[in-house]
Amino acid sequence: MRMAVRTSVIESVNLSLVKGTPKGPVPRGFLVRDHGFEGDAHAGPGPRQVSLLERPAIRGMEERFGAPLGFGRFGENLVVDGGLAGAAIGDLLAVGDRALLEVTAIGKECHSGCAIRQQTGDCIMPREGVFARVILGGEVSAGDRVRSLRPSEDLTVAVLAGGRSTRFGADKRAAGIGGTTLLQRALGTARDTTPNVLLSLAAGEPWTDAEVATPVFDGVADAGPLAGIVACLRAATTPLVVFIPVDMPLVTPDLLKLLAARCDGPGLALVDEERTYPLPCCLHRSALPALDSALGEGRLSLHEAAARAGTALVKTSLIVGLGEPARWLCNVNTPGDLAGLKARG
Repeated sequence: MRMAVRTSVIESVNLSLVKGTPKGPVPRGFLVRDHGFEGDAHAGPGPRQVSLLERPAIRGMEERFGAPLGFGRFGENLVVDGGLAGAAIGDLLAVGDRALLEVTAIGKECHSGCAIRQQTGDCIMPREGVFARVILGGEVSAGDRVRSLRPSEDLTVAVLAGGRSTRFGADKRAAGIGGTTLLQRALGTARDTTPNVLLSLAAGEPWTDAEVATPVFDGVADAGPLAGIVACLRAATTPLVVFIPVDMPLVTPDLLKLLAARCDGPGLALVDEERTYPLPCCLHRSALPALDSALGEGRLSLHEAAARAGTALVKTSLIVGLGEPARWLCNVNTPGDLAGLKARG
């Protein structure tokens, strides 16, 4: 199993106020969701909102050019000390304390007026430039750490769907919302996050669509979500597992990506001023012994098990750029809850 996180450090933040002019270093910049750097002439919607280069690539060009080129001359917003070699589309880059980027492209053709290409006959941006969209904004500056995560190799999403739906009065997984069932919606969210999807079910339940999700059956009957979490952590082949319950239909892939990219320990969950939310959460497989011990002792509270495992908490107020937390975190426990969601559109 590969290490889930690779790290690098920002050496320079570069912006240009006018298109057609080189970017220059600034003390700090502010990333805006689905836009790029605030005030940067090249920011805007689209797949290439932020550009990154490694310092070694720039230094190599300086050696070929025979003179210092400085940061920003290739149009890059961020220069990092390493960690971009082998970057792939879909990689997540947690930047600084808050911001999150998702890699959308590797390289692009230089524009016709590329000054570097005119001067040297070559440019590294088509080969080594990394481009990304902004999932969550925030302030970044030189010296900030960048943590890189590859969902296709480092992350599994597990949909918890083994409950009895007692309060709902019927199998809530089949309840419809927005033209899909709750189960279809949860599995779609999972697959939009990573190709590695597990479906937690009660023992003996039928499931035949292995192309959509791999079924994992609870090893302890009537033990609630904790049994499914433990079983899925055992079954996962990636270091990180994000868990979503089937009855949270407004959870988004971007929220799951954020939990995974910011999980820097045994686990990460959400908290607001009123309560802690044990789900959705991200857990590292190193949390398995503590959770398995809690399950074996019959201590089935997710809050208690998470605390025992050392799960950290992130305040929902810090990630409101992803949307209204009260929407993501609503549960469909009763037919009335479902009717309320439909009434609100």
